[in-house]
Amino acid sequence: MPINNKIYDIHANGWWDENNFLHTLKTGINPARFQYFREIITVHNREPSSLSVLDIGCGGGILSEDFAK
Repeated sequence: MPINNKIYDIHANGWWDENNFLHTLKTGINPARFQYFREIITVHNREPSSLSVLDIGCGGGILSEDFAK
């Protein structure tokens, strides 16, 4: 069975629409998710600003925005 990636097109705008349920992942869960990754990176004596991030297959890529900042 082929993979149907059109589901991402259907929900694409929802990640940034404040009235969409997907937006709660961005505003409600991402701060904790990002803090977790930041702690793991710094525990290993790495400076987050010196690293590159590749976001593959992660839905809307909303965590990538926090990494980019």
